[in-house]
Amino acid sequence: MTPRYAVYFTPAPDTPWWQAGSHWLGRCANTDAVLPQPTLTGWSPAQQLLATAQPRRYGWHATLKAPFYLALAVSETDVCKVIESIAQAHKPVPLHGLMMQYVGDCLAFTLDNPMDAVAAVASHCVQDLRPLSAPLTPVDIARRRRAELSSQQDAYMLQWGYPYVFEEFHWHITLSGPLTHHSAMQREHFRLGALQHFESLPPMSLDGLALFRESAPGDAFEYVARWPLSLP
Repeated sequence: MTPRYAVYFTPAPDTPWWQAGSHWLGRCANTDAVLPQPTLTGWSPAQQLLATAQPRRYGWHATLKAPFYLALAVSETDVCKVIESIAQAHKPVPLHGLMMQYVGDCLAFTLDNPMDAVAAVASHCVQDLRPLSAPLTPVDIARRRRAELSSQQDAYMLQWGYPYVFEEFHWHITLSGPLTHHSAMQREHFRLGALQHFESLPPMSLDGLALFRESAPGDAFEYVARWPLSLP
């Protein structure tokens, strides 16, 4: 099977943020270990497992370059070299204004204001990795267009392989799948449980780029490697 790749911001695997995020999702993408999730008021373990199934497959992360297939004659090693060069061109970015809110029907960490330095890292990933990415298929394009894209988003999707890039990019770490069918009280218990789970952690910085791989369609994304941002 042809693998698919993505470039994420993730905390390093030995840090409290990685460990807390992986426990929240119930899976460590670095080891593929199943982890115990925190207990949430008003949620059964089975409900919680289902509510976090979507982000659990992708691993604890914020997307910088959305999942893509490799172009012909491009190898994983080629992708690693490009990511390393991007990481060397940026300094770590403290994530000021980190907040938790519902984005649509999904709970996520977001930033209260856009940060140019974060957007610059994401844009660098999109631009430098596009030549290594396979073109979208007609099926891919039709699937993306089901989201009712704006004309600008559609143009970005055709040129860059993903509609939410550049000024359309919004940094976030997803904590749940859609919670549409849960009551307002359950959704609030979910949010409060997440706040309690993460509240004691130190400030977060965007300090590294990680390559993740989906070996076959529908498989869980696996942690491949990580490069610290290291511009002096």
